[in-house]
Amino acid sequence: IITPSGVIGYVHSVSKNHSLVVSMLDIDYTATAILKRDGTFGTLHWNGKSVNELILSEIPIHTTFSIGDTVTTSGYSAIYPKGVEIGTVKSSETVGGTSFDLTISLFEDFSKLHHVYIVKNPDNEEFRTLINKGDSLE
Repeated sequence: IITPSGVIGYVHSVSKNHSLVVSMLDIDYTATAILKRDGTFGTLHWNGKSVNELILSEIPIHTTFSIGDTVTTSGYSAIYPKGVEIGTVKSSETVGGTSFDLTISLFEDFSKLHHVYIVKNPDNEEFRTLINKGDSLE
């Protein structure tokens, strides 16, 4: 689920007349996202505080980034295609001396959200086929 401004969430399940969508602002939501500048990836999640911010965690301490750098989807899963914009780096915090947690200001204002687009990841079926093959190897 996206808007012209960025990612909103994903479709979890569907029935004949309805769809259940998981928002990026679900406390259990996680996704892999990257710093557009150099492709460094981390885990994106909501901290349950601001509807305009997410946390990009597990960014290695040696990573070079700047406030204002763009964060996008990674394309590392069957959910989102690569390169859909999410937001920009607002601030950083060192965690355990080995990584950063970056606060990401979202491009989309969830408090004013009205219309969204449902898009299909063109690689989704290929990902799912690989996942199912992997399950049969166990």
